[in-house]
Amino acid sequence: MSVQSINNFSILQSKSMRTFCRLSAKLLMLMLVIAMSAGMTSCNSQKKILARERAAKIEQAKVRLQALLDDNSTLTLDQKYAELNTIKSWNLNDKDVDNLIAKVETKLNNDREAARKKAEEEARLAEERRRLEAAKNITGDPRFVKLNTAFDAISHASTVDAANQLITDALPLFVNQDVPVLIVISQNGSDKDYDRPTTIKRYLEYLKDQKRNINQISNLFFDANGKITEVELIKK
Repeated sequence: MSVQSINNFSILQSKSMRTFCRLSAKLLMLMLVIAMSAGMTSCNSQKKILARERAAKIEQAKVRLQALLDDNSTLTLDQKYAELNTIKSWNLNDKDVDNLIAKVETKLNNDREAARKKAEEEARLAEERRRLEAAKNITGDPRFVKLNTAFDAISHASTVDAANQLITDALPLFVNQDVPVLIVISQNGSDKDYDRPTTIKRYLEYLKDQKRNINQISNLFFDANGKITEVELIKK
């Protein structure tokens, strides 16, 4: 092969290599563009899916919150609070949902306060019924008779020593000497106003000092052992 032929072949080979490199670079660029386009399409699709899921979650939250607000459920108050906390845990950060959450919280708090007051009132009425029932049956109770007699005897004792002995004899009727004594000073239906409370020991001492018994027993309360735990008096 001549020198000229060798040179021509080298030039042709060099041109082929440059052409191949250019084509390879273009092909690589095209592949990168396709890959980026596919990635962007996938990313956009994922964003659309997440947006649809969030929108569905927001609508679900609105429906469930509105049901709590309208009381269209048979859930207990504790279950309603649990439902509210579940929705809050989603952290949707949606203005309408946040407004509904605030309204439901206010409503549930009001419902809880109303339930508390109702329970207190029911307990008060139950206690009043218990007291009235006890008062109906108390006059025939031997402890009532014995205490009533002791009150009269102490207030009319001829000597201080005699009164002190009567006080000593009466105290075993009670759980202890600090049993409260409540004196009714006014009453309107089941509502009663009481004088300042005292203890049975002080009240017996008061009868001894005053030498008069101006109150009568209206109610007595007992423990499981039959000892008096509270005395309610009313003016004669």
